[in-house]
Amino acid sequence: MLSLPEVSPELAKPIMFVAISVFACFFLLQVYYYLAYWLSVIRRAGRTPELLEAGTEPVSVVIYARNQSDQILRNLPVWMEQEYPEYEIVLVNDRSYDESQDVIISMQARYPSLRVVDVQEQDKHPTDRKFAIALGVKAASYARILFSHIDALPSSKHWIQYMQMAFDGGQEREIVLGYTGYTPYPGLISSLMQWDALRENLKLFGHAMRRRAYAGDGRNMGYLKGLFFFRKGFIAHVRHPSGEDDLFVNVASTPKNVGICLDAPAFVRINEEKSFQWFWKRKLKYVGNRSLFRPVDQTVLNYWAWNPWLVLFTALSGAWFSQQQPPFFWGVAAAFAVQLLLRWILLSVALRRFQIPMNILMLPILEFLYLFLSMAWTVRASAGRPVDS
Repeated sequence: MLSLPEVSPELAKPIMFVAISVFACFFLLQVYYYLAYWLSVIRRAGRTPELLEAGTEPVSVVIYARNQSDQILRNLPVWMEQEYPEYEIVLVNDRSYDESQDVIISMQARYPSLRVVDVQEQDKHPTDRKFAIALGVKAASYARILFSHIDALPSSKHWIQYMQMAFDGGQEREIVLGYTGYTPYPGLISSLMQWDALRENLKLFGHAMRRRAYAGDGRNMGYLKGLFFFRKGFIAHVRHPSGEDDLFVNVASTPKNVGICLDAPAFVRINEEKSFQWFWKRKLKYVGNRSLFRPVDQTVLNYWAWNPWLVLFTALSGAWFSQQQPPFFWGVAAAFAVQLLLRWILLSVALRRFQIPMNILMLPILEFLYLFLSMAWTVRASAGRPVDS
């Protein structure tokens, strides 16, 4: 065993008890987070409840696309062929300079009901994604609006039905949040993206279920058209280049107006293989947006991002100062192992609930990478530098 630094006998035990007590506090908070946040999400995720005939309000689906002609050709038919009594697809073609316009014309001939909002590049007044989404909202015919991107696909033809059912869960529901993941591809990068999606969704829905929603994903969410205009669109963060989804939810959400949909038929997955550079930029955009969250949300999210490291460092400290007291030393080691085992068990179950195929032997590798990357993203978020959308 390592030798302790020179400490007087009168101080050795008090220092040991302080170190172990600090570890115990962070350990209990971490276990509480797993059981109160993660477990509640895991128990609810992946179900397929019966569809309700009642409450089939008309729905507008706003789908964002930019320079994605191939995805429009491949994915738009899936969105157009949803099984729902009354809905419309509003395709927002944002400043595309590829073959998107030609593909859209052919799609309109195939689907006459398709509505298109064509956003042109403006040299004198440059626009961004928020401007395009705002035009899509204004063009929507119905009060309930769902959102996605053309590079993503719903898991079933009943996506609209399940998402709109979440609006009916309470009279004050104005926002609905759904799960967004990735279609699996071979390789470590794809596994890391799926792992990140799992961890982020456990966190997002864990907070939402405790009536503290702080964000949403623009590929699977919805809100009332009236809420958008009541909040004056994106005016609260109009100078920030991104955040048409997470920042809007952070501004517009209340403890009572957010519903969640974790039913398996309502899952949405990005079905295009993405590069690590794309993933890195996406994460930097998200953490950059976090710097504009409500102060309490920033504090809570930053704390939970650092808490696994606090548990590790205080466990090492407690073990160091209790080397000469075997019962305390092994108690600290056992507690650390318990929280680690609990985390991996819950994440293993969550992989099945969210239908993510992954070799369980990959868990330690992905968790190790994720902890270091999340620390890097958190440090980056504290800088508060925006990332272009």
